[in-house]
Amino acid sequence: MEGLREFLTEYEKEHPDEVVWVEREVRMDDFVISSILDKLDREKEPPIVIFKNPLNLRDEPSDIPLVFNIFASRKRCARIIGADDEKSGLGKRFYQIIDERKEPLIVNRKEAPVKQSIIRANEVDLKEFPVPKFHEKDFGFNFTMIDGVKGLKEEFYEFSFVKNRIIDSRKLTFVAHPGQHLALVHEDYEEEGLGCPVIVILGHHPGFLLGTLPLMPFGNNDYETISSFFNNGIRLTPSETWGEKFLIPADAEIVIEGEIIPGEREITNPFGEITGYYQPRMEKPVIKVTAINMRKNPLIQHIFPARKEHFNLGGIPKEGSLLRKLKTVDPNVKAVHFPYSGQSRMSCYISVKKLRDGIPKRLAMLALSESAQLRVVVVVDDDIDVFDEREVLWAVVTRTRFSDNIDIIRNVEALHKWLGLEKLIIDATVQDAEFLERNSLPQDVYEKVKLEDWISDGTVRKSIS
Repeated sequence: MEGLREFLTEYEKEHPDEVVWVEREVRMDDFVISSILDKLDREKEPPIVIFKNPLNLRDEPSDIPLVFNIFASRKRCARIIGADDEKSGLGKRFYQIIDERKEPLIVNRKEAPVKQSIIRANEVDLKEFPVPKFHEKDFGFNFTMIDGVKGLKEEFYEFSFVKNRIIDSRKLTFVAHPGQHLALVHEDYEEEGLGCPVIVILGHHPGFLLGTLPLMPFGNNDYETISSFFNNGIRLTPSETWGEKFLIPADAEIVIEGEIIPGEREITNPFGEITGYYQPRMEKPVIKVTAINMRKNPLIQHIFPARKEHFNLGGIPKEGSLLRKLKTVDPNVKAVHFPYSGQSRMSCYISVKKLRDGIPKRLAMLALSESAQLRVVVVVDDDIDVFDEREVLWAVVTRTRFSDNIDIIRNVEALHKWLGLEKLIIDATVQDAEFLERNSLPQDVYEKVKLEDWISDGTVRKSIS
């Protein structure tokens, strides 16, 4: 059995300093949760945070703790998937795991922890869950986890992170963006005038969440991809609403089942999203909840939008997939990074050992073609650490010939059209073989010097005036 609870129990034993429990009672509408998480997010390695005593949306004490920040640290992400390091090794390991595809295992209801408590349609009350409002002008209360649908014309499951606003005690919005795989599946059902079966997963082992993120082609069975992140494959069990026709994760904390009602729409947004701005008001499809599956004493997981956990969940898979793609064009590509400064979506740094002119622009154009969210690509030489933004910007300032090596590409598809349809490419590689040599230290000496051998804990550091 591999679930969120089992992961947290084991992880806290091994790394007790990385798990913080907030014992005090917290409300869902006063932004205290957001303020705590935002302050912790400014730390280099934000801890996992569990709010033990939340109130639900009826202002009643809830026995469902809130879990945040499992993915807020790249070092922790690397540890979870067994990567060599939290830089390039993280993206590489991510895609090695995907290549180790494992078949899901189907278990009966009695073996599935998620079946320990079942709430039928006429008993459902979504306001009994603790669901925080994250930003000051957010409209309503939103789950910020994973939705799953099943293909109508072909047999496959599709999962993605989205938000679901609670409309009332039994209805949610379904907020998949146009062109997103979830939206494409839903459109197939709606064109036929059919309700689209959907599940909302509110907590599972980190492997499940990571397994929903690879950039896979439409029609990929995501359960098979997700299964790769589990030691013995993911366990699935029949749903309450559709039985074996729609399987749900057996070890999840909470799984909401529902149907997207054909033609029905409800207001969603404003909502503070990944860009750091509020998404504008719009109408989105509606889910009518048909059943809720829960573990006994469940946990509920949320993602705080536009913070490190949100960034890492999008950026790390993109780093791995783009590195793999770029190496098919030039094996001398060294590393790819989607920095926090671009929300790990909108800007990208690529390092390459440049052996011929023109290759930086080719790599940048390929990167732009891989993601409609990407707006800025900077290509640097392989002596630059793309995970150190100071080095990248130093290369831009000292190596870029602004009149020749900056390109603006116009009228290119963009996910966020309000940001504009322009894309920017900066070639910050050395252009001249006679370029000045970079400052250096003797590497053998540098590697031998250990600070603890020269500066003890009791050493007083004095400024030189």
